[in-house]
Amino acid sequence: MTAKKDERKYLDRAFFRNVLLMAGLIFVLLFFGGFAGLYQVINDQNFASGVSIDGVDVSGMTYEQAEQAVAVNSQVYLDGVHILLEYDGVTTELDAEDLGVTLNEEEVIPLAYSYNKDETDSVEERYNKTVELSRGKDFATQIVIDTLKLRETVESYTASYTEDAVDAKALFDQSTCTFTYLEEEAGTAFNIDALVGEITCMLCDGDYSSLQVSGEVVSPAVTLNALEENTVLIAQYETTAGYNENRNVNVQKMCEAVNGLEIKQGETLSLNELVGERTEEKGFLLAPAIINGVVVDDLGGGICQLAGTLYNAALLADMEIVERVKHSWPSSYLPIGLDATLNWDDKDLKLKNTSDYSIYISAAFIDQVVTVKLYGQPLEDGVAVEIENDILKVISPGQTEFRNTSELPEGVRETVREARDGYVVDVYRIYKKYGEVISKELISSDTYSAINKLVLVGSNIKDK
Repeated sequence: MTAKKDERKYLDRAFFRNVLLMAGLIFVLLFFGGFAGLYQVINDQNFASGVSIDGVDVSGMTYEQAEQAVAVNSQVYLDGVHILLEYDGVTTELDAEDLGVTLNEEEVIPLAYSYNKDETDSVEERYNKTVELSRGKDFATQIVIDTLKLRETVESYTASYTEDAVDAKALFDQSTCTFTYLEEEAGTAFNIDALVGEITCMLCDGDYSSLQVSGEVVSPAVTLNALEENTVLIAQYETTAGYNENRNVNVQKMCEAVNGLEIKQGETLSLNELVGERTEEKGFLLAPAIINGVVVDDLGGGICQLAGTLYNAALLADMEIVERVKHSWPSSYLPIGLDATLNWDDKDLKLKNTSDYSIYISAAFIDQVVTVKLYGQPLEDGVAVEIENDILKVISPGQTEFRNTSELPEGVRETVREARDGYVVDVYRIYKKYGEVISKELISSDTYSAINKLVLVGSNIKDK
């Protein structure tokens, strides 16, 4: 029974309080316009009396009128927004548009307009708002920063002062095997994130003053001193070619193709890709070449002389051998297992530069001697490379093969292929430091099949 009495007392107090609030609200409305004001507070399509936005009185204005009034005031504010960037004695002014600065009018105007028009407000809330409006209520906008626009402006600004570092450059004279150099140049860069952050802080603080911009020195990756130390002779190899006029032409053309060539760090040289198909239009001639174990005249015969010489120089220069193909039998001008053949476009010599600097090639053909020199980054102090071919087995040829042919008179014999031993050979690249072996790398394991002597026997009776 006591609980029910307490509950009734509470309800009476709440009812009494609401009555007082309603009376106060009616009094305020009567004071500011009579009973008609009660309807206007909730249903008026204009801004309530006492409402201002950024100090602009919009009382009684329509929504469109308030938008126009606030826009004019906002533009005056934005016209005063600017930041001066100073760099290298030059001052650049950035305005609000450059900085991506606007005001959040689209959020504040609807808030001010609907402030006293919320039908879900309680009597107490309506009373408090009415009292507040009677004293005047100002709604303030805030700046909005379009960070993408600001970053775009900063990037555009710094781009005009950004300078890439220029590495020192080596110019190789293949005729004299000497280098000339262009010195390096430092560059200038800017910390975009830091600069955007500084400007953002200034805008948020309303600090529209000047900002001293500082650039960062960018050092070149390659200096003159480093380049001079890494363009030295790192390998040299020579082979002697047998004399044949057409073959000499082909060898010379291959030397000219690679002479002066630069293989940059990480690049792979492909001789087939460099020279392309050997054709008459390119000046290649018919000369002896090994095809399927038989020496025949072929267009470009002799080009393997350069390929084999370059291959051995690359081994000594510690280059990576990406692709290398042996001949049918060992070459006369190279140790067994150290030859390299070419054929368009299924047999290639590919060499990769795995050092930190470019490798330059010098190739010359003088007095039947092919000389290949490689210039680049030297090995570690005291380290040298040696090449070893380990002949594991010699394979003797079988019996002579006889083959009848109608191209020769009956009984006439012609040897078209001499017998040749075969070999099983491993080739190693050996690394020594101050004369002591520190590692040994297997480069290739080749088997050269033995070749039987081949004799053609004539069977043409008419030509006997």
